[in-house]
Amino acid sequence: MTGYNTMKTSIRWWQVVALVILFAGIFLTVLSAQQQDQSMRTDLLIKAGIAETGVSVKQVAAMTASSADLALPEYQTLKIQLRKIQMTDPDIRFVYLVGQKQDGTIFFYADSESPESADYSPPGQVYSEATDVLKSVFATGKVAIEGPSPDRWGTWVSGFIPVTDPATGRVIAVFGMDVNASDWNFAIARACAALIVTLVLILIIIIAFGLFQQREQWERRRIEMSEEKFSKAFNTNPALMAMTSVEEGRILDVNASFLTAFGYSREEVIGKTPLDLGLYFYPSERTAIIRQIKETGQVRDKEIRFCRKNRDLLDGTLTSIIIDVRSSSILPTASGRKMRCGRRTSS
Repeated sequence: MTGYNTMKTSIRWWQVVALVILFAGIFLTVLSAQQQDQSMRTDLLIKAGIAETGVSVKQVAAMTASSADLALPEYQTLKIQLRKIQMTDPDIRFVYLVGQKQDGTIFFYADSESPESADYSPPGQVYSEATDVLKSVFATGKVAIEGPSPDRWGTWVSGFIPVTDPATGRVIAVFGMDVNASDWNFAIARACAALIVTLVLILIIIIAFGLFQQREQWERRRIEMSEEKFSKAFNTNPALMAMTSVEEGRILDVNASFLTAFGYSREEVIGKTPLDLGLYFYPSERTAIIRQIKETGQVRDKEIRFCRKNRDLLDGTLTSIIIDVRSSSILPTASGRKMRCGRRTSS
C-alpha cells in the first residue's frame, strides 16, 4: 500500500510539473508573440519614419497623380528613392506614396515597383482597398500601423507616416511601407520557438524565479534588435543623415552619405558640433533651426547653404526631427539630395 501511495504521489507531482510547464509555456509563448509583434511594429514605424524624411513636400506638390507625372523629374526622383529604400531592406516588400482626393478616395502618387512588374501602380491609380486606418492618417496627421490586412496584391502589415506641409500643417500625402504577412508571422513563430524549447528544459524549481529574469532578457533582446534595425535603416539611407544632441549640438553619428558629401572621416566629426566643423555657411541658421525644433518638434525642407571640408559650398534642403533614444533627446537631420557645389566666394 505504501508503494502504491508513493507511485500515486509521484504521478500526481509529475502531472503537476507537466501542467505547470504546459501552462507556463502557453502563457509565455503568447506573451512573447505579442512582444515580438509589437517590437516589429515599432521597428517598422521607425524605418518608415526615417525613410519618409527623404520625401520632399515640393515633390508631392509638383505631381498631378496622372500619367503626365511620368515625365516629371520630381516623379522620377521619387521613384528612384522608393526603389532604393525597398532594395536596402529585404524585409520590406512595397514602399509607396499615396494621396487622398476631396471625396476621400485614396490614390497612388508612386510606388517602388518597376513599370514592368505586375504589381506596379501607375500615378493616379485608385487604391480601392484602402482601410480606415490609412484614411485616418490623412485626418489626424498621426502615424499608424495595421495588419495583417489583405488587398489585391496579398496580405500585409503596413506602416503609415504622414507627409505634412509645414506651411499649412495639412497632410498632403502618406508614406507607406509593407511587410508580407507570411514573413511577419514566420518571424514571430521563429522568435517564439526558441522560448518554447527553453521552457521544456527549465527545471520546476527555477520556473518561478526564472520567469521574471526571462522577461528581462527578452526585453534586452528586443531593444538590441530594435537598435540594430534602426542603425541599418540609418546607415543605408541614401539621404545625408546625422544625429546630434539638441542642447550641445554634438554629432553622435552620421551615415556614409553624409561623410561622402562633406568629405570628412567619421573620426573627424563624431563628438564635434556643426559649428566646430564650420558646416553652416551662415552659423546663425543653426540657432534658428534649434529654436524652431524646440517649438514645433521639426524642421522640413529648409534651404541651407553648407560648407564641405575643402570649403566648397553645398546647397540643399534640411529636414530635422526630434526622437527619444533611451530617454535622451536626439536630433536626426537629413539634408536633401538636390545640391550643387561651388567654391566659397567673398561677400
